[in-house]
Amino acid sequence: MFKKKTEKLDYFDEFIKLAEWGVQSAEFLKQVLAEYPVADLSQKLDEMHEIEHNADLAKYRLMRYMYNDLLPPFDRQDVIALVTSLDHAIDMIEDVMIHIEIYQPQHITPEINQFLDLVEKSAEELLTAVRLLKTYKKSQKEIHVVIDRINACEKEGDCSTSTPCATSIRAMRMPSASLFWAKSINRWKIAVTPSRT
Repeated sequence: MFKKKTEKLDYFDEFIKLAEWGVQSAEFLKQVLAEYPVADLSQKLDEMHEIEHNADLAKYRLMRYMYNDLLPPFDRQDVIALVTSLDHAIDMIEDVMIHIEIYQPQHITPEINQFLDLVEKSAEELLTAVRLLKTYKKSQKEIHVVIDRINACEKEGDCSTSTPCATSIRAMRMPSASLFWAKSINRWKIAVTPSRT
């Protein structure tokens, strides 16, 4: 029998779409928390879930395509690692929004807003790196420069979570709020941390 011809996908365009959804999720979370407390938080969570769902669909479509493709642009394990890492960052940002709805903190501290700036900056740098992959043979130096900036964001995130954010959490003196912020910061750190691929 004849095999159904599959739609042709450009791997690099699909990587870029995933990274763009990462930026969109970081910007959306930052916007929601800037306006916090939000009356329609569950609706905002639905909007965040839509971003995450679109990223999941793109991930699954690309993975299915890759398994049927004779020659992906680089090793299949590297494609899987990149796509999974991009999707995981979006999942972690969505998890923060889920925890905000569950724990309903009374306010967002300036330190948390600073950390959100860092998450957004990291997502933007990751998008820059992914865009450069399209010409990776010519862009290796530029990619390494962007990776260094992403690593600097990670280092800054490690420093900021160990001092002002931790101080802010302890100052709340509320076990549920402290647990919420500790979990949220851990998820943000995962989202900020680039893939080691």
